[in-house]
Amino acid sequence: MPDDVGGLLRDVAKEQPTLGIRFRTGGPTDAGSWMSYPELLDQALVWLAGLRAAGAGAGDRVVLLLDRPEEFIPLFWAAMSGAMTVCPVPSTASAESIGHVDELLGRPLFVVRDQRLPGIRSVALSELGGGDPAVPTVAAPDDVALLVLTSGSTGRPKAVVLRQSAVLAGVAASAAALELGPDDVVLNWLALDHVAALSETHLLPMAARAGQVQTTPGQVSADPMWFLEVISRERVTMAFTPNFLLGLLNRVEPGPGLDLSSLRLLVSGGEANPVPTALTFLDQFASAGLRRDALCPAFGMTEIMAGGLYNRTFPERGADGEFAAVGQPVPGLALRLSEDGELHLRGSMLTSGYLGDPRANADAFTADGWFRTGDLARVDGDMVTLVGRARENIIVNSVRYYSHDLESVLERIDGVDSSFIAVFPVRYPGDDTERLTIAFASTLPADDEAGRHRQLVTIRDTATLHWGFRPSIILVLPRSAFVKTSLGKIQRRALRAAVEEGRFAAEQASADALLTLGRPEYVPPAGAGEKAVADLFAGLFGLPRGEVGALTSFLDLGGTSLDTLTLKGSLRAVAPHTELSLSTILAAPTVRGLAAMLDVEAVAAYDPVVTLQAGGTGAPLFFIHPGTGEILGYVHLARHFAGERPFHALRARGFGPKERPFDTLAELVDCYTEAIRAVRPDGPYLLAGYSFGGIVAFEVAKRLEQQGQTIAFLGLVDIPPHVGPWLGALDPTRSAIILTLFLELVDRNTADGLPAQLDGLPRDQVLAALYAACSPARLSDLDLDLGRFAAWADLTYALTSLGATYVPTGTVGTTTVFQARPLTGTRDEWTRQLASWRDHSRDHTELIHVAGEHYTVMAPRHLIGFQAAFKTALATALRRHRE
Repeated sequence: MPDDVGGLLRDVAKEQPTLGIRFRTGGPTDAGSWMSYPELLDQALVWLAGLRAAGAGAGDRVVLLLDRPEEFIPLFWAAMSGAMTVCPVPSTASAESIGHVDELLGRPLFVVRDQRLPGIRSVALSELGGGDPAVPTVAAPDDVALLVLTSGSTGRPKAVVLRQSAVLAGVAASAAALELGPDDVVLNWLALDHVAALSETHLLPMAARAGQVQTTPGQVSADPMWFLEVISRERVTMAFTPNFLLGLLNRVEPGPGLDLSSLRLLVSGGEANPVPTALTFLDQFASAGLRRDALCPAFGMTEIMAGGLYNRTFPERGADGEFAAVGQPVPGLALRLSEDGELHLRGSMLTSGYLGDPRANADAFTADGWFRTGDLARVDGDMVTLVGRARENIIVNSVRYYSHDLESVLERIDGVDSSFIAVFPVRYPGDDTERLTIAFASTLPADDEAGRHRQLVTIRDTATLHWGFRPSIILVLPRSAFVKTSLGKIQRRALRAAVEEGRFAAEQASADALLTLGRPEYVPPAGAGEKAVADLFAGLFGLPRGEVGALTSFLDLGGTSLDTLTLKGSLRAVAPHTELSLSTILAAPTVRGLAAMLDVEAVAAYDPVVTLQAGGTGAPLFFIHPGTGEILGYVHLARHFAGERPFHALRARGFGPKERPFDTLAELVDCYTEAIRAVRPDGPYLLAGYSFGGIVAFEVAKRLEQQGQTIAFLGLVDIPPHVGPWLGALDPTRSAIILTLFLELVDRNTADGLPAQLDGLPRDQVLAALYAACSPARLSDLDLDLGRFAAWADLTYALTSLGATYVPTGTVGTTTVFQARPLTGTRDEWTRQLASWRDHSRDHTELIHVAGEHYTVMAPRHLIGFQAAFKTALATALRRHRE
């Protein structure tokens, strides 16, 4: 390494005279311009003479207000060659921001492209050329090389001080960690006023003696595929991008001729990397030659000269959680976690502080000299994973939640513009806690009321499931409302201020109106029973009593599966002698329907069909329960079809008072077939079944075809056709263990050890021991005491026993099979078992991989991905049916 930053250019120009920079700043057909490193040095020394003539000398501060890389880069090296201090500022900076920088830096020299700035010490680019090259000045290691602006808590930028030694240490450490060399070509598309662009994709290839390609943010924002096309054309081996670009690229298919085989390192930092987004990107572009190990999740900060941690082993390691692990620190960077989990750093690349801001310096450094990153992390062995931002959080009822955690889930919802979604708190005067607010841009047409209604309902329910409480405000905003940094980070503070000031009142009213789309007109509750249930609804959803009428539906208000359980307990308190099953509540979700059920004498006749979502003009979907018999897990899946098509779930017999379980599988199939035709007398039919429900759906489909009906879609969720031997091996103990897994009462490790502990015990002891092994919090959530748990376990055994001798026969037209991770054995073995549905399909069998294991495929954490895969498969099947 040289003694100063300017020496990087002098050394690489001498050692690699044939390498340099390709500037691709024109249109798609423009081959760009080439500047070798020796040519860059020559230009820099000419402009150094111009800077000196303009009054800038060694140690002076020079602000670069330039956006074209072919101008910024030579000016940067001119200043570095003169031992000056450079401060990059976005060319779009406002007059107010420029004035603040001018004051903060003590009247520096601003370099602008065209005209001097009025009232500001400045020089135009055209004034710097034409002279003889200057002789460079070598800076001292402790001299300040860079002042990089970063936003502060007040919104006014702070200037991060990066000394010559820190800059050199940072780029040397990254070059070593990423193993770059002269055979590499590095691509940059971000604005060079950001440290990630300046360090990772300009100074880093200099230090590694590598070539580089420079393009601009505008080209990529206009056409995200431009990023990959440049990689393909220029044979780029390393590039840097924030996660939001990966999300945009996941929406497009690789075009003909795209060749990504040269790319060995795609460093992704600046924001959290959700694992599903990362894996989808790798899968999406594998056909274009993208290496499976090309993506490198990373963590960096301006204060450590950008890159500090890299995960070179993704996805083999660090892909187990919701967010990708950011790996290990670069050489020379030490880390530790504070007692509350905040990541602290120390090393030779670390900033010496913030210019002229003693308060910020006191906040940033611990008493023993470690830098507080503000990021929360965990360390598993040698692998670091970020889990939240200490100051970007929401505190509701004294519990802290982190914005990016929910944003990464919501951005996968249909029609959400993934790089334009923000989760943040608002607090109005008099509020005793913060209100969860979600703002997003929608890609759905503004006049698609049904689609926008479905989108808002899904966002509301997904947020409620993920964090356990409802958002207070949901806003659909134009892209222009989201103020972003040059790395694409949304400035949540600006959105919060706008909401609290009432600037989005019209958008809030519009979203509220869409959420209530299709609700019936208000009818006053009549009688003590309806008034009591209406009060329960109002309390559960925080509504004024006058807004809950007799026809108000619990599901239309956004009732989740956990709300159903809460309501069940509340109804028991109102009518202690009435025990309503969950299915009964879902079958009669209105105030009037539930009030009628509270009459002990009124026992509803068993009907397997429960309508979880009634709106929409498409053909209805009938979804059959798994071996547990219940349909509670389908409540949230049904929301994804709001306004599109009705969603009917089929529940087992045996939950209601005086209900007798089915005696045979044939009896069950006859009952379900008759009930489906009562709702929809003629096809085409859309059927699906989860686990045990899959074989039931197959048999119902056959029965309907025998009756002359058409099956347009048959979805089978993670169940092979030959399940008889497996179901026949289930005794009451193992059947009860399966129930605990489906209900997430125990984890997989606990469940695997239970048979050895329980075998040989009497039935009552088995159930008591199993109940004791369950999570108390989850038992409370599910409103299960030992008696109700035992009854459910008995019904589960009765149901699964119906398939003990099942042997699949016959065929249907088509089948779509959804495959989760195998519980035992290899994925290939499980694929072979599921693929045997081809023997029972006359026309077509499609196998689709989904996240999660057999028992968790529809759990809240996997539901967004599952519903997307399911709806895509359904749409494909319907197109095929119409053809």
